[in-house]
Amino acid sequence: MKTIVTSIVLLAWNFSFACTCIPKSLSENYDRSSFIGLVKIVGIKKDETSNPVRNIFSIEVLNTYNGLVLSEIYGVAAGCAFEGKINSTWLVFATTGVNGRQETDYCSGNMEFNRLVDSTLYPRLQEKMAAELAVKLDVLQFLKDRNIYSLNPAQLYYRKEGLEENDLRGYIESNGFAVYEATVEPDLSISNICPLKPFMNIDLSHN
Repeated sequence: MKTIVTSIVLLAWNFSFACTCIPKSLSENYDRSSFIGLVKIVGIKKDETSNPVRNIFSIEVLNTYNGLVLSEIYGVAAGCAFEGKINSTWLVFATTGVNGRQETDYCSGNMEFNRLVDSTLYPRLQEKMAAELAVKLDVLQFLKDRNIYSLNPAQLYYRKEGLEENDLRGYIESNGFAVYEATVEPDLSISNICPLKPFMNIDLSHN
């Protein structure tokens, strides 16, 4: 049986910080999430009934890319908990948990707007993080506009979703991402690739 897989290629960087997570691509986070949205945290309270105690974040939804508009999300995971602060703005990926609660943690793929970093220790990191976030928002808006809610039902994910600086040397490209639809045969060979949003640079698209 043939499988249709929608693949995303990003011209962006990926970052990780103190907590260690198994790396997941934007495609994986997209497929596993029941809610994806741009949110502002307007309140935080403790869920004393849970063990360990979890934070409940009251949110104002600024834009949704998947799922219904929410009024709150639950922070989960003791070791890699989501630590958003009041008045901070985030791109949030959440999954459906106990009793239908929308839950998120550090490893869900969330990204904070205007996250402060030490520019002395990490020159250009702030700029690169902002660029990565902007590209991901553009991808999510593209998928929403196209009514694409499942990218990879067979979970055949390709780990290297983003292109690194060495991959881009010699190319000029104005698009921050490309999206392709591939037909995967039962033996995992690819029989057809259809560009849904190709790169403007023909040579880069072919590569």
